[in-house]
Amino acid sequence: MGQFAFANVSMESVVLQNGTVAQVESGAFATFRDTIGPFGSVDVKHVAVPPSVVRFVLHVKDTMTLLRTKSLSLSAEYSALYDPSEFCYIPASWFESGQVYGAGGNIMCPESTTWVLEGGLWVLTGAGVACNAGVGEFITPTTFSRLTAVIALNMVVPSVNTTHEGTALCPNVVGVSVDVCQALMLDRPLSFLKNSSYFGDNEVWFSTMAALAATAQADVRNVAVEVFHTARSTQREVISLQGDRGTINLLSTNSPDVDSLVNPLEVPVNVASYIRYACLYVTSAIICVAFLSTLYLLVNRGYVEGLNMLELNRVAGVVWVGRTLLFVRGLAAISLLSTQVLTLTPVGYQWGISDPRVMVDETAIDQSMRFFKTFLAAGEVSWLGFVLSDMLIVVTHQYTTAYMFKCHFMVWAVYYIDPASAVINGMLSIQVKNTFYIFDVKVWRLFVIDEPNLKRKRLHDEGAVHLLQAIPLTD
Repeated sequence: MGQFAFANVSMESVVLQNGTVAQVESGAFATFRDTIGPFGSVDVKHVAVPPSVVRFVLHVKDTMTLLRTKSLSLSAEYSALYDPSEFCYIPASWFESGQVYGAGGNIMCPESTTWVLEGGLWVLTGAGVACNAGVGEFITPTTFSRLTAVIALNMVVPSVNTTHEGTALCPNVVGVSVDVCQALMLDRPLSFLKNSSYFGDNEVWFSTMAALAATAQADVRNVAVEVFHTARSTQREVISLQGDRGTINLLSTNSPDVDSLVNPLEVPVNVASYIRYACLYVTSAIICVAFLSTLYLLVNRGYVEGLNMLELNRVAGVVWVGRTLLFVRGLAAISLLSTQVLTLTPVGYQWGISDPRVMVDETAIDQSMRFFKTFLAAGEVSWLGFVLSDMLIVVTHQYTTAYMFKCHFMVWAVYYIDPASAVINGMLSIQVKNTFYIFDVKVWRLFVIDEPNLKRKRLHDEGAVHLLQAIPLTD
């Protein structure tokens, strides 16, 4: 019977051997090893916020946002509740057990000195937390979290004794006085929520809220609701360390949102940039062809086929630009038309996203520009029609003229083409006396056509003076 070669080797011995961790005999790591389990055998798992808590908080937030949007006075009073006060909180059971000193804080630190418990908790576990920095763990309740706390505890109902709640909460708070704590966490939020001019029949409304909160947490205090709120908003995390000898669940330190520039490499805008450059190339090419056509028109003193100038986009696009880039430009126009432009507007001391079509303060100039841009984008979609019409010629044959005006000057009955129209079709020409030098960019070849003097004299006598400057087409 075979034996496993590493039967007596633990993961801890491996990480000690390769230097990942050092051998510890005392301190916080030794306590962790004896309580939870040896290194390498501990699993760290993320504990999700209970779905009932998420549903309750989202319901309160949506309802409060809707009320603030409808009432400007309510929104102003809500904003006035803001208070930047922060405090430390000590669990009541620690005081009741007679504890004087505390130790720990960040479980990732190898050593931890003791500290006086009445000074508050030290900073909790966090990836960017320094060890033994002497920084306290503070709670900064937001306006919304304070309102959510009193709603969750069903304290809006008159039968609830708010004085008892304040007595249970505020003596365990370090950093602010009991009176400030009572006003911050209870009195001011309750005064706002019990204002009948804002909420009307608040008995029914808040009883519904409290019933929803009861499914989230049966017995919590204000601080617990605040912690739940920060965890739901991803400012804190709950992690579970599960080892061979025990399990411990920890709450991480508060990690507020940080404003920073977005890494351009992580923003998927490369395709948009390529499409933009493709559109710029198409526009530049069409402008150059239009300039050359105008130049030939002036040189030939207006003896051109005017209707051909109306096909500048269609023919010059296919000949000079190509179907692929025209197809890309058409798709860009469709994407632009399919995307609604939203505007960030202030609504009741908060910001909301509005549709420009329903904005009451939209000026006539802004409305005209919006319609004009839509009209231009709709015209750009015609590039797709040009590409499809050109590709389907091999199928439609003689029926092409029924739906595509371009065939009026591309069918076999055409014997002459003026220089300006030739430019649109990808032919650059120079006339020297009776000889035409023509460069066809489609096949990248130079053609030389000599027109007899007798033929030119006949055209002059017949009054077809405009054909004297036109390019004769041959087989």
